[in-house]
Amino acid sequence: MTDYHSHQVIGRKRVLLFSPAQSFRLYPHRVGHVMDNFTMVDVEKPDVARFPALAQARGVETVLEPGEVLWLPRFWWHFVQQRCPDAPNLSLNFWVGSKGTRSMLNELRNAPLEEPTGASGGPGGGPGSEADPESDPAFGDHASALRCLHASRMLEAAANKVCGGDPQKGGAFLTAMAAGDDASWQRDSQAAMYAAKLRSELAGWLGSSASVGALLRAMTRDGRLYPGLAQPIEGPVVNSEKGDVTPDKVLARLFEDFEAERGATG
Repeated sequence: MTDYHSHQVIGRKRVLLFSPAQSFRLYPHRVGHVMDNFTMVDVEKPDVARFPALAQARGVETVLEPGEVLWLPRFWWHFVQQRCPDAPNLSLNFWVGSKGTRSMLNELRNAPLEEPTGASGGPGGGPGSEADPESDPAFGDHASALRCLHASRMLEAAANKVCGGDPQKGGAFLTAMAAGDDASWQRDSQAAMYAAKLRSELAGWLGSSASVGALLRAMTRDGRLYPGLAQPIEGPVVNSEKGDVTPDKVLARLFEDFEAERGATG
């Protein structure tokens, strides 16, 4: 994800923004899902029974008027809604910069290791054991929140890989770690050794084993990864990151509407 600029040309748009610190209160789709850049929640019809932490999410709302430009830093969640569905609406969007994944990987690989402490920071133990894991200092400022978001996605990818590419098993593995179950696993088992390695490397990067526990609880809360909260995807999926573009007929109609409106107001 890169920095994003949206220049509103015609019409008005309502924009709802959430910072990276709100990520796990919005329940992102798991890594590898066809919509893994999106959240599972519907902010227009919030289902707090299914997504309880959504009630704690805090965002910023604005209306983008013609001639205004929205700058959206990378990794900010955003919901955009056309204010007048039946009226023409046109905006020009620009993406700037790189995703920053390479620098994150280098920092993680060079992080000092911490002696594994089993399930330290798990439920009932150490800082970050509050009902809301995001109260842990590791989630505090913008840079820390980004670090946690990056780390969670790397954790999911690593767990899926070690579980044979099965995201269901990977989610179960991380959910068990979040509950502190790995403290009772046989120490020389592959699962226990891999869990200890993940905890140690992440503790060196996040600052403490307690923060690792808080991150695990946040990213697995309410069964997000296991058994899984995502609804099945039906119908075609459009993903601009893979080269999909707006059809020529749609573009032609948009520009015709633009010229007609400009002529009516000119």
